[in-house]
Amino acid sequence: MKSSFVVAFIGVFILVAQSLTGLILGQQGDGNFWISYTDSSFTIESVSPYGNFSFLFEWENTGTYIEYNDTSREIRELKRMVFTDKVMGYAIEYWVPIMLYEYVDGNGNGILDDNINIEPDSLVSGYKIVTNIDMTNITAIEGQGGEKICEWTFTQIAWPMKSNIQPPWEIFPVVTETFHYYPMVGLLKMDINVRNFKSENALSRIYLSYGVRFTSSEKENSTTTVAFDGQEIPYNEINQSYPTNSTLIKFKVNDIVKAFFDFGGNVTIDDESNIQISGSVGPTRSTYYYQTGGLWLEIGLNYPHVNQTLTHDPYLGLSRNDNTIPEFPQTQILALFALTALIATALLKMKRKLSFRCFPKFSVSHR
Repeated sequence: MKSSFVVAFIGVFILVAQSLTGLILGQQGDGNFWISYTDSSFTIESVSPYGNFSFLFEWENTGTYIEYNDTSREIRELKRMVFTDKVMGYAIEYWVPIMLYEYVDGNGNGILDDNINIEPDSLVSGYKIVTNIDMTNITAIEGQGGEKICEWTFTQIAWPMKSNIQPPWEIFPVVTETFHYYPMVGLLKMDINVRNFKSENALSRIYLSYGVRFTSSEKENSTTTVAFDGQEIPYNEINQSYPTNSTLIKFKVNDIVKAFFDFGGNVTIDDESNIQISGSVGPTRSTYYYQTGGLWLEIGLNYPHVNQTLTHDPYLGLSRNDNTIPEFPQTQILALFALTALIATALLKMKRKLSFRCFPKFSVSHR
């Protein structure tokens, strides 16, 4: 059972301080971690034996509104989501997810190739995931193992890439990202939920596009690479899509892991769980949605056919100051439970053996 230890309210200050963009409106936390926020962002800072981490989640208040489910909602657009190691001097920025494609895999290699709409792959439909219609407060809690977790949700409409789109907007797919950030280890788990999707081809697959940009203060005599599937490619030389069967993608500087993206979480499609997917690493397909400058790459996740719903929980973040990738806390807890069960089973077996050796057999008769 999770217990609350601090709550930072976002919804209230958006209403009372709409015109104070950029001004720090409040701060919550303790000596090891704290949350500061403006009317268009929040920053989570932490200091622990694993590193000095900073996480920024920033959006734009557009000042425009949309009528959705009989409610007028302000449109917000996600601007950036940045992990920074303040001591080691590197950062990784994500834009997740940004595009959704329905496509037919013409050559059967399991990924959407670079040459969409040219044989062998063909695009069935495309969606831009950019317009936010709902955002919850950020809440800080304690997990079952006592670890601190910051949680919030961000819901967006997936707009068809077509001209002259007309309401009702409720007919379009909706993507909800539920974020679980572990500030003491610089790790973020995302629960991605796509609903209200309507497939247009019985043979199609789904592609979700994640933007990623890595920066490091180690400019001189440093080489940044991306490692996956046993290969390592210079970051600024990735000019085509590379398939990856390994779910773990690492970003390295001078052969030392600095950040990672792991898409090995559970995938459920149309109520069927434990679905296997394939990934790819390549250049971004549309520069329009990555206008913040610098070299962006695209991590593509390729899913089997989807009729209506898709959920997935990848996780990503920074390496620890000992250059290791943090394990997801649930994995550690489950491992502890498994170890405890093994020890208990072994002790029980040992006790039974001792009982058989030390005590003679006897019987009880009932009169």
